[in-house]
Amino acid sequence: CRNEYLVYMLGFVPGFLYLGGLNEQIKIPRKSSPRLKIPKGAVGLADNQTGVYPLETPGGWQLIGNAPVELIGVNTAVVEMGDYLEFFPITKKQHASYSKQIERILVNEN
Repeated sequence: CRNEYLVYMLGFVPGFLYLGGLNEQIKIPRKSSPRLKIPKGAVGLADNQTGVYPLETPGGWQLIGNAPVELIGVNTAVVEMGDYLEFFPITKKQHASYSKQIERILVNEN
């Protein structure tokens, strides 16, 4: 948190964010063996990058949190290369509430 992250690229699955701008103090290597299941919205660190998993997928990054946002839009990109993101700490209650709001929005879009 308290840092802006540049979206370098969208990667190995649709909507996976490779973010630059990680504070050197929290730099950490990838896991030696990847997990088979990373939850949707997981925020991870690998070397000098931050990443956000838009889908449940395997992955080898060190997990540090979860973002309750939809990263893959129905008809448009939610985040694009060159955008800047910032993370904010929230409570579990806020996370659950925000996730429900997003779910209602997506249902109404379809």
